[in-house]
Amino acid sequence: MLETATKAMTLYARPTVTDKEWIQELGQLLTAQATADYQYVDPANIPVTRITGRGQLRIDENNGFGCHVVFPTDAGDYDVQLLRSAADKPWQVNRFMPPNGTK
Repeated sequence: MLETATKAMTLYARPTVTDKEWIQELGQLLTAQATADYQYVDPANIPVTRITGRGQLRIDENNGFGCHVVFPTDAGDYDVQLLRSAADKPWQVNRFMPPNGTK
């Protein structure tokens, strides 16, 4: 799950790519809902450009199908929510939550 979150955050933090390239590459790691939510995002409006440290895993012990990984970035700490539909299914990103006060 940490590998998926790191790859997704790296693909997310690319404000210089086209919106088409951004969602095509990032969408491979997203849930269907996240793909729908992020399909019209202009990556030029995303303030983060790079991860500045290792992601910290936060597991919800009550929910075996969800977790969070928090990444330090050049725009503050981003919280990446991951979900999976079953224990034997791959983790997918459901949401990127920016630091308070940023988009």
